[in-house]
Amino acid sequence: MNKNEIIINELINSKLNNWNEISSQDLSEEFMDKYQDILDWKYISVYQNLSESFSEKYQDKLNWKIICKFQELPESFVNKYKNELNLFTK
Repeated sequence: MNKNEIIINELINSKLNNWNEISSQDLSEEFMDKYQDILDWKYISVYQNLSESFSEKYQDKLNWKIICKFQELPESFVNKYKNELNLFTK
């Protein structure tokens, strides 16, 4: 178990369950799938490296204004969602 996994396990197992803090850690897509209903998607939108397929899968949960500011989006993704993304870049 790496250092990040230890921190996440401690946060999950603590009585505080600080999901803002957990959401800002380096998370796998499997972890985000498992805990999608309790993660803070604003923090996910800022701190996670999101694949195109993951972004598409959770497009309704992600904060697109933040995505436009903090994520590197592949050209294919930008072209596919240019109308949605234009709303947040003006």
